[in-house]
Amino acid sequence: AEELRGLARADVVLSIQDNEVDYFQRAGRPVVVVGHSTPNAFVEKRYTRVERLGYIGASNKFNTHALEALIPAFIAHVRTTGSRLSLHIGGNIIKALQGRPGFDDDCVRFEGYVHDIGAFMEEIDLYVNPTLIGTGLKIKSVEALSHGVPVISTATGWDGLPALEGFHDAPDIATLMNTIARIENEGFDTLTKLANFSRASFAEYEMNLEVNLARLFEAPRDELADWAGANPRFIGNRQAENPGFLRLGDL
Repeated sequence: AEELRGLARADVVLSIQDNEVDYFQRAGRPVVVVGHSTPNAFVEKRYTRVERLGYIGASNKFNTHALEALIPAFIAHVRTTGSRLSLHIGGNIIKALQGRPGFDDDCVRFEGYVHDIGAFMEEIDLYVNPTLIGTGLKIKSVEALSHGVPVISTATGWDGLPALEGFHDAPDIATLMNTIARIENEGFDTLTKLANFSRASFAEYEMNLEVNLARLFEAPRDELADWAGANPRFIGNRQAENPGFLRLGDL
C-alpha cells in the first residue's frame, strides 16, 4: 500500500517487464514498460550439436539457489548416460560454489569473471537459465537473447519474455534437465530453431523498447497517459493496434 501511494505521485510509472504492469496500474497512473537495454550482438555460429552449456551470474542467493539444484542434477546426467556435455559457469557466482563437495567434476567448468560476454556466448552451444526464485526481468535471459544463442529456461527465469513452449517454461530442474537431454538427442534442428527464436524475440524486444522510450520522452503528459492506458505492454500483447509495435509473429 505504501509503494502504491508513492507511485501515485508520479506522472508515469516505468515497469521493467510486462507481467508487472497490472500491479503498477493499481496506483492509478499510466504505466510504460521499459526493459533492460542491451545492444544487439548476435554471434555468427552454425549450431550442429550441443556439447558446451553456458551460464553467467552474479553471486547472490537467487543464482546460488538455482545452481545448487542444477549442478548435482547435471553431474548425475553426465555420469549415468555417458554424455559429453560440459557446463561452463561464468561470473562471480563461482565464489559461492567452487570447491564445494560434490561440485568438482570434469563436466562442470568454473570460468570466473567473463571479460568478453560475446566471446563466451560464441563458445557455447546452449545457454541455460535455471532460476527458480525471484522477481522482475532476468537480465541474463535478455543478454542471451541479445546474442542470438539457443536458450532454455525455467518459467521463473523467463518471466516477462515471450516463451517457446517446452523450452522456456520448465517448472523445475528435473524438467529442465529433460529438455537438455532432448536437445542433446535432436541436435541441429532444435538448436537452430532456438537460435532463430532468440533472434526474433530480441528483435521484437529491441524495437518495442525503442518505441516506448521515444514515446515516453517525446509525448506530452496527457497524450502519454492516453497511449499508456491503451498500450501498456510491449511484449506478447497481440491486441495492441499500434503501427510502431513489431510482433514476433510478423517476423
